[in-house]
Amino acid sequence: MRGLKKIQEAENELFEKVWLYRTLETNNLFKNEPVKMKKEVSLEVERLTKKYGKDFFTSSGYDIGMLEGKLSAIRWVLGSDWDMLDT
Repeated sequence: MRGLKKIQEAENELFEKVWLYRTLETNNLFKNEPVKMKKEVSLEVERLTKKYGKDFFTSSGYDIGMLEGKLSAIRWVLGSDWDMLDT
């Protein structure tokens, strides 16, 4: 069995990837946000893109579904309800 630290590391990685995917897919949602928030989001997108690469996922629904399913399962193990996919 994996230890808590490894499980939490996997949860964090999946969270970052799902957040990045959603942010890149919904970039237009940020057009009416304050400049400070846009800058913070842009910096985080840049950081995560460097960390995981531009092509860490394909845009297929299957791939993002796999990431979300893994995130949901790990969060369940850590005590969240099923389907907790907030990012």
